[in-house]
Amino acid sequence: MTATVTGGTAGASFIQVASEEMHLRLLPAARTVYVHENARLTAASAQATGLPLAVVTLTAGLALGFFLYRSQRWLSRRTHRTLNVGLLAASVAGLVTLAWMAVALLGGRADLLRATGHGSEPAETLAQADIAALQARGDETLNLISRTGDTDFQADFRAAQGQLGTLLTSAGQQSTASATGSIAAARQDANSWFAVNQQAQRLDKAFDYGAETRLVIGSGPGSAGTLFGRLEADLDAAIRAGRATFAGSAAAGSGAFTGLEAGIVVLALIMATGSAWGLSRRLAEYR
Repeated sequence: MTATVTGGTAGASFIQVASEEMHLRLLPAARTVYVHENARLTAASAQATGLPLAVVTLTAGLALGFFLYRSQRWLSRRTHRTLNVGLLAASVAGLVTLAWMAVALLGGRADLLRATGHGSEPAETLAQADIAALQARGDETLNLISRTGDTDFQADFRAAQGQLGTLLTSAGQQSTASATGSIAAARQDANSWFAVNQQAQRLDKAFDYGAETRLVIGSGPGSAGTLFGRLEADLDAAIRAGRATFAGSAAAGSGAFTGLEAGIVVLALIMATGSAWGLSRRLAEYR
């Protein structure tokens, strides 16, 4: 009997130490990592989707188009000829370049914004929800081990519960249809888990520790442990869906620029050649 009690005490102590380690070190470290990585992703996204570069590029294209137009007007007035094949070819090449750049920049920016808004941001929100769920599960376990109905553990559990609900709502609003099903399932499992926790608190107050233990860490279909495991699986599925949305949209955004660099080089050569040929033809008439 003494060996059983000693073993149970040692096991409880081990679980308590592990739970405290998770609360004091692992979960804060996870939050720090997510904040750091999210800051890096936000900075990279802002750079990729920023408008200044697109505005400068399109403005330069419009300025070049205006220069070609004024050049043709000047030649037309000087030579009384309305058509200059070289400058016309350069103008057409310039318009094609400008239209191509505008479509690529706007399309790529839209895809990258979708990757961030419906992919990485909800995935980061769901990761924070996962941390909140782990926090609540730790508080629930510590309360079971203490067998005191500690108000601090329950206060922490309720705080994590409220945070988890807010984060799931926010993620559901941000996510695409591929993730909303898993998020809805996570919300349902979380509510079921919270209801079981209330039942466990009633058992704790009635000093029915055996039933409370089975309800909190048992493997039955309605136990807190089982429901928490289902919640974790739902969150993991939703995070994977968010990552898939990010990867697909980011790839589409990158694909919008396929061939643009080589195309602009070719069109620039056409513009330069057409301009030089068109001007030389008119200047040759005055020799």
